[in-house]
Amino acid sequence: MIVSHAHTIGVNEFLGTDEEGQVVRLAVQDFGHLVRASGPFMQFKRGSFEQFSDMIESNYDIRQARTGETVEVFRRVHQRNQLQHEPMTQ
Repeated sequence: MIVSHAHTIGVNEFLGTDEEGQVVRLAVQDFGHLVRASGPFMQFKRGSFEQFSDMIESNYDIRQARTGETVEVFRRVHQRNQLQHEPMTQ
Protein backbone atom coordinates (compact mmCIF):
# COMPACT_ATOMS: atom_id res chain seq x y z
CA MET A 1 0.00 0.00 0.00
CA ILE A 2 1.27 3.44 -0.97
CA VAL A 3 0.50 6.14 1.61
CA SER A 4 0.65 9.90 1.12
CA HIS A 5 0.08 12.68 3.61
CA ALA A 6 1.11 16.30 3.12
CA HIS A 7 4.56 16.14 1.49
CA THR A 8 5.38 12.63 2.71
CA ILE A 9 5.01 9.47 0.66
CA GLY A 10 5.68 6.02 2.05
CA VAL A 11 4.94 2.33 1.71
CA ASN A 12 3.33 0.01 4.24
CA GLU A 13 5.03 -3.32 4.91
CA PHE A 14 4.62 -5.81 2.08
CA LEU A 15 5.81 -9.23 1.01
CA GLY A 16 8.51 -8.96 -1.62
CA THR A 17 12.05 -9.86 -2.51
CA ASP A 18 14.97 -7.56 -1.79
CA GLU A 19 15.08 -6.64 -5.49
CA GLU A 20 11.35 -5.82 -5.50
CA GLY A 21 11.87 -3.69 -2.40
CA GLN A 22 14.56 -1.70 -4.19
CA VAL A 23 12.30 -1.17 -7.20
CA VAL A 24 9.45 -0.03 -4.93
CA ARG A 25 11.71 2.45 -3.12
CA LEU A 26 13.03 3.88 -6.39
CA ALA A 27 9.54 4.06 -7.89
CA VAL A 28 8.23 6.02 -4.91
CA GLN A 29 11.06 8.49 -5.44
CA ASP A 30 10.60 8.68 -9.23
CA PHE A 31 6.81 8.50 -9.52
CA GLY A 32 5.60 9.54 -6.07
CA HIS A 33 4.33 12.85 -7.40
CA LEU A 34 1.48 10.89 -9.01
CA VAL A 35 0.04 9.99 -5.59
CA ARG A 36 1.14 12.98 -3.56
CA ALA A 37 -1.61 14.33 -1.33
CA SER A 38 -3.16 17.52 -2.64
CA GLY A 39 -5.81 20.06 -1.83
CA PRO A 40 -6.03 22.72 0.83
CA PHE A 41 -5.59 20.27 3.69
CA MET A 42 -3.07 17.92 2.01
CA GLN A 43 -5.39 15.07 2.86
CA PHE A 44 -4.22 11.59 3.68
CA LYS A 45 -4.36 9.29 0.66
CA ARG A 46 -3.59 5.64 0.18
CA GLY A 47 -3.63 3.32 -2.78
CA SER A 48 -2.71 -0.20 -3.71
CA PHE A 49 0.38 -1.22 -5.64
CA GLU A 50 -1.94 -1.95 -8.55
CA GLN A 51 -3.47 1.54 -8.46
CA PHE A 52 0.00 3.07 -8.39
CA SER A 53 1.09 0.94 -11.36
CA ASP A 54 -2.07 2.04 -13.24
CA MET A 55 -1.12 5.68 -12.59
CA ILE A 56 2.42 5.10 -13.84
CA GLU A 57 1.15 3.28 -16.92
CA SER A 58 -1.33 6.02 -17.81
CA ASN A 59 1.25 8.82 -17.42
CA TYR A 60 4.45 7.26 -18.75
CA ASP A 61 5.56 5.06 -21.62
CA ILE A 62 5.88 1.53 -20.26
CA ARG A 63 7.81 0.54 -23.39
CA GLN A 64 10.71 2.32 -21.71
CA ALA A 65 12.48 -0.58 -19.97
CA ARG A 66 12.76 0.88 -16.46
CA THR A 67 9.16 2.08 -16.42
CA GLY A 68 7.83 -1.20 -17.80
CA GLU A 69 9.78 -3.20 -15.24
CA THR A 70 8.51 -0.97 -12.44
CA VAL A 71 4.90 -1.55 -13.46
CA GLU A 72 5.48 -5.32 -13.68
CA VAL A 73 7.07 -5.39 -10.22
CA PHE A 74 4.22 -3.39 -8.69
CA ARG A 75 1.61 -5.70 -10.22
CA ARG A 76 3.49 -8.78 -9.02
CA VAL A 77 3.86 -7.37 -5.49
CA HIS A 78 0.17 -6.41 -5.47
CA GLN A 79 -0.85 -9.93 -6.49
CA ARG A 80 1.39 -11.57 -3.89
CA ASN A 81 0.09 -9.35 -1.11
CA GLN A 82 -3.54 -9.85 -2.16
CA LEU A 83 -3.10 -13.60 -1.83
CA GLN A 84 -1.71 -13.09 1.66
CA HIS A 85 -4.94 -11.43 2.78
CA GLU A 86 -7.37 -13.90 1.20
CA PRO A 87 -9.47 -15.73 3.81
CA MET A 88 -8.60 -19.34 4.48
CA THR A 89 -11.11 -21.93 3.34
CA GLN A 90 -11.55 -25.54 4.32
